[in-house]
Amino acid sequence: MDRILNIVPEFEPEWQSHLEFWGDDEAGLSNDLAEFASYLVNNLGCIPSDKREELFLFVEACLREGDDMVKDAIATCFLENLLNAVSEKRVDACLFVNFLGTESRKFCKSWDEFTGVNTPGL
Repeated sequence: MDRILNIVPEFEPEWQSHLEFWGDDEAGLSNDLAEFASYLVNNLGCIPSDKREELFLFVEACLREGDDMVKDAIATCFLENLLNAVSEKRVDACLFVNFLGTESRKFCKSWDEFTGVNTPGL
């Protein structure tokens, strides 16, 4: 999450609220990434394209190089949440699909196939 905060420092207030909510308990990576995905759904258009590109390069690196826990959390709690928000018309896919790497795009296409959705730009 430190890397995400370095890329998107505007997330810091929401991150602190998230940490306060969990208190002494560990939220876990899945909850952390779901919180960040929720932030992005509401703010993606305000993040400059170079920062969005950097973010999705990091997501791609996590899918390629992370352990199973990281890969699962990135896929199910980050990418799926973004795609679900696209299908609910809460965020525009054009704000991120061009930044998806090979593994990210492959996962997103599989999720579309599974859900019967056709995300624009995939």
